Amino acid sequence: MGTPAVPVAAAGSTAAEPLADPSALSVSAPKTVEKPKEDPKPKEDPKPKAKAKKSGKKFQLPGWTKWAVIGTAVLMVIGSLLFTMVPDVDPNEQIIEQAIHIELGIPLEEELTDAHFQKVTNLVLRAKGLTGLERLHKCSGLLSVDLSANPELPEAEITALQTKFTNLKITK
Repeated sequence: MGTPAVPVAAAGSTAAEPLADPSALSVSAPKTVEKPKEDPKPKEDPKPKAKAKKSGKKFQLPGWTKWAVIGTAVLMVIGSLLFTMVPDVDPNEQIIEQAIHIELGIPLEEELTDAHFQKVTNLVLRAKGLTGLERLHKCSGLLSVDLSANPELPEAEITALQTKFTNLKITK
């Protein structure tokens, strides 16, 4: 039948020498490991999904969210204060300057100069709710002004204007 089998060196040996004991080559079958029986109930996920912390409160925001909300609120308050700050302008000055713009045909966006105030000769300020006439003191060329239907306008203001401009015709 062929040549008799010669046992070869065992695993890990360096030389290729015949083995003295041929039973050293026997291989045993691996032991079977029994798998543990699975529970009929499914196991819970070891990492629970994000839930609110239970600290006696119904809901608690994460720390960074609180600061983001507070920061946004502060910015909104500061922004609303900045945008609602309007320069303190006398309404009498606005009314008189608007009438001068209209009288001279100057666009309302254009700033009035002293030359503009000197050019004005007639102004109609009827029923404008005026309480003061300080701005009219700059109008050195003023010849007539209609101040009728301004019940809040003090008589002293009208007298002061009449004293400054002696040729001024004032309609009350």
